[in-house]
Formats: sequence, C-alpha cells, structure tokens
Amino acid sequence: MMKTSGYDHAIRALAFDDVLALLAQECVNIAARDAVLALRPSPNTTAIRERLAETDEYRALREQVGDIHIPDTGYRETVKRIAQGERGDASALRRIADGENAVRELRRGVIDRKDTSPLLATIAAGSLPNETFVRDAYKALDAEGQVRDEASPELKRIRRDIQAAKSGLRE
Repeated sequence: MMKTSGYDHAIRALAFDDVLALLAQECVNIAARDAVLALRPSPNTTAIRERLAETDEYRALREQVGDIHIPDTGYRETVKRIAQGERGDASALRRIADGENAVRELRRGVIDRKDTSPLLATIAAGSLPNETFVRDAYKALDAEGQVRDEASPELKRIRRDIQAAKSGLRE
C-alpha cells in the first residue's frame, strides 16, 4: 500500500499540483522547475515561517529595486559533463561564463543589501561563481562564443599572419 502524506485530500481539493505547475512555468531552469514540482505541504512550522520570511524579504527587495533578474543556471549540467571529461565548445563555455557572471551580479546586489535582506544575503553568500573562469572566458570568447584574437598572443600572431597572407594574395 502506498504511503500518503496526510495532506492528499487537501492537495487534490486545492489543485495543489496544478498551482505548482503554474509556478514551475516561471522558473528559469529545469532544476528550479523540478524543485518547485517536488514541493509538498509540511507540518514543520519553523521551516514554513523561514520560507515566508524569505518570501517577505524578496517582496520588499523587489519593491525597493524593481524587477530582479534571476540568472538561468541551466548550464550546470554542461559543467558537470565537462568536469567528467566531455569537451565543451566555445558557445557552451560562453553561456557558462554569462551565467556565472549573472550569478555574481545577483549575489553582489543582494549581499550589498544585507542590512535590509539578511536572509537573502545568507542564501546569496552560498553561491560562489568562478570569477577566474568568467574573466578568462570573457577574455577569450566574444558574445557569440567566437574565439577572440586576444585569447592568446600566439593566436593573435597567427591570425595577423593569415590576414597579411590574404592581403598579399589579393595584391
């Protein structure tokens, strides 16, 4: 026999799963969507109060600063595959760098407001974007994921030599 949560009737009566599906549509990536869809009512009043306090802080922060861009961190699966040895292409690396940069900016903005948003600042402090990777990726890749001449002195020299050779051929 399947174990029930004790809230099964309420979940059905309130169309809880339908409400979660609507919320999940607003998530910025699959991991967040899955986390929302997995939510279930809880009798843990302490945890409920903590989540409500975080929600209140977020609402107040939005009223203070306007819309808050939550970065899409859906690239994390790509990072895991690359860490396991899969080769990442330039556009995937640029997408990762853009995501990490957006996380860094969100983190900085929230931590800068730790006096008015201490709970959110604590959550933000746990996100540690790879600053070195972002810097190196932005140096090496343009916005379209193309390798820049400045990626390395050798590449810059090779491309300059190719351009000179093309010019020589045209002449």
